[in-house]
Amino acid sequence: MTLPALSTPSAASDNPPSTSTLRQLTGRIDWRRGGLIAALAVLVIVFTALYPPYLSVQNGINVLLGASITAIIAMGQSFVIATSGIDLSVGSVAALAGIVAGKAMNAGLPVSVSLLLALGAGMLAGLINGAIVVFAGITPFMATLGTMSVFSGVALVLSNGRPLYDLPRAFTHPMSLRIATIPLAVWVMIAIAVVLTVALRNSTIGEYALAIGGNEEATRLAGINISAYKLAVYTLSGTTAAIAGILITGRLGTADPTSGTDILLPAIAAAVMGGASLLGGEASVIGAVVGAIVITALQTGLTLLGVTVFVQIIAVGLVIIVAVGADRIAAKAGS
Repeated sequence: MTLPALSTPSAASDNPPSTSTLRQLTGRIDWRRGGLIAALAVLVIVFTALYPPYLSVQNGINVLLGASITAIIAMGQSFVIATSGIDLSVGSVAALAGIVAGKAMNAGLPVSVSLLLALGAGMLAGLINGAIVVFAGITPFMATLGTMSVFSGVALVLSNGRPLYDLPRAFTHPMSLRIATIPLAVWVMIAIAVVLTVALRNSTIGEYALAIGGNEEATRLAGINISAYKLAVYTLSGTTAAIAGILITGRLGTADPTSGTDILLPAIAAAVMGGASLLGGEASVIGAVVGAIVITALQTGLTLLGVTVFVQIIAVGLVIIVAVGADRIAAKAGS
């Protein structure tokens, strides 16, 4: 079924809108993407001037590796934000998936089965989030704020509040592999970016998620099952969070129930910086990846300059404020 033309206030940067809408939004989208590239270029120039080894192939790979986890979560988050929702539980879901995988492997289950269980846990968590939003009528912010605590608590209960060590080498070794000098996590990020870009541009989940965020009532009147697609995007967000949790566990060689606590805010910032509007109706998978790279490039440069992690937290907070502020300004300019 093809979605009838809807009167939406915004459209996706990864999903070609109508000609009239395109004229209204081109400036906003180009400005945002151009701003990200410009910000990244400025960061590279400044940090290279202050610390010349910053501009090296190895550091570039390190930045991509550091950005991969944030980007994977931000890509799933972008679909949720496109519907005018938000998922605050992604960090807890990532930690829970890592604990499920670690518990299963320590219990003697094959690595493949353990990873499927971890992915299943993430999908179930996302489905629960969607069900609370859709069927209980609770706002996405409050619903996922509650489940953030619930999923974190479940991870702590399963692990008795302690990290799980002695994970099998059959799991940890492949996670540390490099293909053509690029870490596996970066290749996973690239693969997910390709799949979700296609999904956003050429599938009903992408088309209808954007339509729901742009004008939910018009989408409902067009005969679209709003509930089904909201459930789908929250499930997708839980799945990408679980993938991130598995990669974190593999890199650390340990399943830590608190490992996802610092992922949420950078992921939201990356998604919004990359083109997802908090008002709904817009999203960009590639933009989310670039946003994650910008944030990681900033953190990496500050680390190399010896700036404490406390100051880095302040810097990321300022980036989030700027990203949200820019989104609001762009929304007013496009209205």
